[in-house]
Amino acid sequence: MLVFWQGGRGLVERACRQVFVILVVIRALRTLAAALFLCVSLMECAVAAETVQAPSVQVTPAQGIGQGIAPELPPDQGMPDLRGTIVEDEANDPFEPLNRVTFGAAVAFDRLVSRPVAVVYGQLVPMPIRDSVRNVLNNLNSPVIFVNDVLQGQFERASITFLRAFINSTFGIVGMIDVAQDFGLPRHSEDFGQTLAVYGVGEGPYIFLPVIGPGNPRDLIGRAIDFLFDPLTYFTWRHNPAILYARFGIDMLDLRERNMENLDYLEASSADLYASLRGLYRQSRTYEIQNGAIVVEDLPDF
Repeated sequence: MLVFWQGGRGLVERACRQVFVILVVIRALRTLAAALFLCVSLMECAVAAETVQAPSVQVTPAQGIGQGIAPELPPDQGMPDLRGTIVEDEANDPFEPLNRVTFGAAVAFDRLVSRPVAVVYGQLVPMPIRDSVRNVLNNLNSPVIFVNDVLQGQFERASITFLRAFINSTFGIVGMIDVAQDFGLPRHSEDFGQTLAVYGVGEGPYIFLPVIGPGNPRDLIGRAIDFLFDPLTYFTWRHNPAILYARFGIDMLDLRERNMENLDYLEASSADLYASLRGLYRQSRTYEIQNGAIVVEDLPDF
């Protein structure tokens, strides 16, 4: 049985190399080239603007701009547990005044609408059902993760993503149960923003946008490309676009409910909530891009 299982994984990995790269990557080549060109242009403009307008500031761990807490939860199961490690933020935020305005509006909306609705959702919907909803949403995102695994040359991770999608979509009842986890196939997250980072594209300035939230030019372009990578985009757009909006809304509602305690704790303990979330976002993205690996060059000197 073990030999069969290993052979199956090897077969899927070879299929990822020989078939998918030909059918999907070539089809997306023109889109990727345009995205890379646009992203690099934005990066160069941002760097030029920062060079002219503001001197660089070296931030040491002792200065700790925006202290928050570090993540320790599985991917897409909510924010990391914020009670523990300090998040250090090297701002990279030339648009901070405008970002703070949009952030203030987002916080006000969250207090008036998002949080109360999430509280009701958590009280009325039992945890097993909420977990099933999250598992289905994660399973629907498998094609996007798979494509980015392949584009990054992570063929073993791509084979895991493929097998997870197959097992959970069949034995897991369209993804409601994460059966693959019990088979030793843990879920991981990938997106085109991470793929651009792997190819050396810089993040650019920090941006906080209404509805979308924290980001940067590289990640915003990544989200747009991931939207094109998602097969459900074309199905729902052609047949019933409301499904697309419902999926987005349910995803945001579920994530908000799962992050309830973390966000409440962060808001209560932060002298500057904006700076804390900015630092947490940037550190979290770095962790995801490195696939959880520790980069020796990033460690402090002792």
